[in-house]
Amino acid sequence: MANATNAVTRGVMGCNTKDLYRATGGKKGKVASLPEVAQEGLAVGKIAATHALNDSGTFTGNQDQVNQQIADATYEAAREVGKIFPWNW
Repeated sequence: MANATNAVTRGVMGCNTKDLYRATGGKKGKVASLPEVAQEGLAVGKIAATHALNDSGTFTGNQDQVNQQIADATYEAAREVGKIFPWNW
């Protein structure tokens, strides 16, 4: 789960989760403490990632391989979302 969460954050925000909270003054693990536009971006990224994962079907391999496939699919979907937000223009 942490890999997928970080993948969404990297895709949408262009940084890892720890850096996002540090840069915005948010409280670790509390999305509500982030600026509203960041909350919105992450929410849209999670929705896109969920749809991408649902469309991906079954992942194969050992658990580490499956986890990496999930993180990769999540990142790619979130990266597309990230392109529409002003911090990526």
